[in-house]
Amino acid sequence: MSATILEILFGSRLDGTATLNAPTPWPREVSSIAANVPHGNIVAAVLDTLNVPIGNVIMNGWNKHHLVREAQKETLGPPATTEFVRLGKHSIKSTHHPRIDLDINGVRKEILKLDLAITLDIETVGVVVTGGKITGIEPGNAIVSAVLKAGEFVVREVKSKPLALGGSGAAGELESVAASLSQ
Repeated sequence: MSATILEILFGSRLDGTATLNAPTPWPREVSSIAANVPHGNIVAAVLDTLNVPIGNVIMNGWNKHHLVREAQKETLGPPATTEFVRLGKHSIKSTHHPRIDLDINGVRKEILKLDLAITLDIETVGVVVTGGKITGIEPGNAIVSAVLKAGEFVVREVKSKPLALGGSGAAGELESVAASLSQ
């Protein structure tokens, strides 16, 4: 199982709930439309939005890398072949703007817009490409930096400990990413 953005930002859903329930100015960013929505429901929606594997960000970045795209073309086949692409030290930057909407009689109204900026600093890693798709990751490490904002208020800013890419067991926190996204 790969690490999620939620886990990187807060450690766990429980810690995320405690952080978002703490007295801070961030609830001012919630639209007045949501005045009657319990704060706990908004917190749960924010945490659900962040429960996405960080590997998705990595895979999207690698799918745009020219060496990986070349290998994807070369391995299409038939028959499908496999290539190993060694990527040196690089960064993947990704920005997202998730929204929390309220459905009022079938009409969606935005009650909160978040800004999420993610940077992955990746040491040398091997990417396995088979039949035009990323199918594996050879061992490497990544450090994830993430900033979650609601309006101008910084809800959370973190820099992870090194996360293992590829490998197996506890050392391979992102080992299932390629398999889950290549289908």
